[in-house]
Amino acid sequence: MINLEKISEYKENNQLELKLAQGRDGRGAIPASIWETYSAFANTDGGLILLGVNDNLEVVGIANPEKLVQDFWNLLNSKSKVNRNILMERNVKIEAAEGKKIISITVPRAERSLRPIFLGKDP
Repeated sequence: MINLEKISEYKENNQLELKLAQGRDGRGAIPASIWETYSAFANTDGGLILLGVNDNLEVVGIANPEKLVQDFWNLLNSKSKVNRNILMERNVKIEAAEGKKIISITVPRAERSLRPIFLGKDP
C-alpha cells in the first residue's frame, strides 16, 4: 500500500492512520482510539494503521512490537472492544521503517454481510 522507506512523503487521510502507540511509560501500548479507526476503515473502503509513527510522519518505532501485536489480537478478539474481528494474521505485521520496528495493520473493507463493525457490544 505504501513504501515504508518513504513514509515522510505521505500524509494521514481516509485510508492511512498514524498512531504513536508509546503508552504512558514509553514502552508501547495499544492506543484507545485504534478501535474507532478499525471500525471506520472496516465500514468504508479499508485502510492502513501504522503504530510507531507520529502525526508529523516521524518514525519513532515500538520498543517491544511482539507484545503489542499480542495485546492487539487479545483485545480485537475480545467482544468488549469491537463486535467482530475481520482480520487475518497476514493483516498485522511487524515491519522495519527507517531502521526502527513499527506495526502495520491493514484493515480490509468488511463484507456487506459482516457490517456494521462497531465498538463494544451494542451498535
